[in-house]
Parts: sequence; C-alpha cells; structure tokens
Amino acid sequence: MRVLLVAMPGSFDALVPTFREGVAAAGATDLGAWSVTGDMPEAWATDFTARLAEASEEARVDILMEVDAAVMMPGATVGHPVYAGL
Repeated sequence: MRVLLVAMPGSFDALVPTFREGVAAAGATDLGAWSVTGDMPEAWATDFTARLAEASEEARVDILMEVDAAVMMPGATVGHPVYAGL
C-alpha cells in the first residue's frame, strides 16, 4: 500500500512524522506529505512529492493514480485541488 499524507503546514505539524512512521511500521510505502498551500516543510518531501510539485495539473492526476490511500491531516479539506486529483 502506498500512502500520501495531505496537510496544511503550521497546523498540527507534529502529527506528520508520527503518521509517516506509522505508515512505515505497518509495512506500507510512505509517499511523504503534500502541502495544500504549496509551501512544504523540507522534512515532508520525498521523491514522490517532488514529482508532484514539478508536474503540470494534468500530469499530477496521473501521478496521483499511484496513491492507494491518502490521509487528510488537520487543515486540509476536500476543496483542495489534490483531492480532485485523487
């Protein structure tokens, strides 16, 4: 299982590493955390989130097809564009 966290920086940031550790401990693939604001803490980044950041909106939808589960963290809403892509 490939898991992406979707979060708003500055809103419960301490939860992100805890959730990412839990994903890895469960044997799933940690795809990192995607920021709904565009500005992302460096610690959230992975190769996957770098590909998302560099992609056009159309290409981003194709990349998001690789995600098996997305976790909406505090501050993220269904109105953020990443959810339309998912």
